[in-house]
Amino acid sequence: MYGGIEDSGQSKIAPTGDIYTLKINPRDSTWEKQQSSGDETPLPRTQHIALATAKKDRIFVFGGHASPTRRLNDCWWLKVQDMSWSRVKGDVDVDENQESAIGAPPPRANMGACCVEDKVYIYGGHGGLSYARKAFQDIFCFDMASQTWEEFIPVQ
Repeated sequence: MYGGIEDSGQSKIAPTGDIYTLKINPRDSTWEKQQSSGDETPLPRTQHIALATAKKDRIFVFGGHASPTRRLNDCWWLKVQDMSWSRVKGDVDVDENQESAIGAPPPRANMGACCVEDKVYIYGGHGGLSYARKAFQDIFCFDMASQTWEEFIPVQ
């Protein structure tokens, strides 16, 4: 489990970048906080997607909120074996709430997502470029092999 909202204990909530794993045993289960590494690490976030990939060796992380006004459309890999972060090929920081450097969907949170074989599909969410407040009804696909995004236009 990655990210979410934490309570600082002073009536202030904020996104977190914490990673937890659940150790499942026959008699009990235990959550363990993990330490991560990487030359770069993602901003703490909430309302993002974090999906196990088909190969089960890494987790794909996209989008979410870093603050009430900062929406994200960055793309990350979390390698499960050593909890190390890396960016998707070509992804770089962009100005707040702006277009992605790699053609990812506009910044958004609360989207639906699933992983099918080597592809991640996302649907909808809310957000938008600049400070737009848009409810999306779009479908995007991230091809993990080529590390490219494609938008699908539904037939009407």
